[in-house]
Amino acid sequence: MKDYVCLKDICKQYDNSDSLSVDSFELSIKKGEFIVFVGPSGCGKSTTLRMIAGLEKITSGSLSVDGKQLNDVHPKDRDMAMVFQNYALYPHMSVKENIVFGLRVLKQSAEEIAEKLKWASQILGLDELLHRKPKDLSGGQRQRVALGRAIVRNPKVFLMDEPLSNLDAKLRVSMRNEITKLHRELSATTIYVTHDQVEAMTMADRVVVMKDGIIQQIGKPMDLYHNPANTFVAAFLGAPQMNLFEVEIVGRSLRFASGLTIAINEQQYEAVKHLMRVKVGVRPENIVADKDKLTDFPKDKLISAPIHNMERMGNENYVHITLGGESATLRVDSKKMHESVGDSFSFAFAEEYLSFFNSATGAAIPVAAS
Repeated sequence: MKDYVCLKDICKQYDNSDSLSVDSFELSIKKGEFIVFVGPSGCGKSTTLRMIAGLEKITSGSLSVDGKQLNDVHPKDRDMAMVFQNYALYPHMSVKENIVFGLRVLKQSAEEIAEKLKWASQILGLDELLHRKPKDLSGGQRQRVALGRAIVRNPKVFLMDEPLSNLDAKLRVSMRNEITKLHRELSATTIYVTHDQVEAMTMADRVVVMKDGIIQQIGKPMDLYHNPANTFVAAFLGAPQMNLFEVEIVGRSLRFASGLTIAINEQQYEAVKHLMRVKVGVRPENIVADKDKLTDFPKDKLISAPIHNMERMGNENYVHITLGGESATLRVDSKKMHESVGDSFSFAFAEEYLSFFNSATGAAIPVAAS
């Protein structure tokens, strides 16, 4: 399948700034893909989306959709529909009038408008709300109206700028599911912006992780989760986040700041032996704390540390410990845990899931498969 949306070396610099808000953004999107831009506030993700929409001028670089360059095309002529964080509904219009407003501007026939309204309202469950005003709707209902207004236009590209951030946690989950289901039904090319890594992981075909206006990594959600390109991506994706420790390479072992040493395997040693120090990362779920499984580990790979906090999540506990002056979080089956805050806790790192990063650059250090 050929590339449908192409962003080539896109940069954005505001007149009053010496630095670039978006720097050398390069991305090709297939038709029908669901792409999520994710990163902390101020990383440039919304600015990039607004450049695609035509609401911000591109300083340099090239934007094309379906083979047509759009840099200088007016927003209304780009055949895109945008869903905003604040819904942007007309308060004096009914739900029906809000949904069909854009179709009337395009001078579509009454029959076409009626047909598209019926289709959109059925898909989004708005049939009973068509005559209400926005003030009479809940946040989730308003967001469905905003989605309806977008889908009736059947645009080439859907743009969504943090559309769920104003909703409460429970409603965000249900709306995530609705948007994902809607995308499957429409097979619409969608670019979605969020600061919420859970939205990125659960909704995207591919995720674009950004920091300080620069792309850090692009890939499928689980590829980024298991193989982060650097320490920023490693720490940003995942809840709780990946544990990262600064360690010394001593022989064929890692030595933590506390003096604790644990052995590493041959492939890991070959990858890091040329460095004096590295960062080692391990996900909370890849720390073994089950006492029955710990008997399989040799003594030089067992670790003990006091529990300084614990979050009881129901079927699992998030256990917080300090290792060599650095905090770490473990995910532990609550049924198999009897320790309390202050108790010493034994665990081991699942060796095959350790990640290694260059301490100076933060870049991932590849380890050959065993």
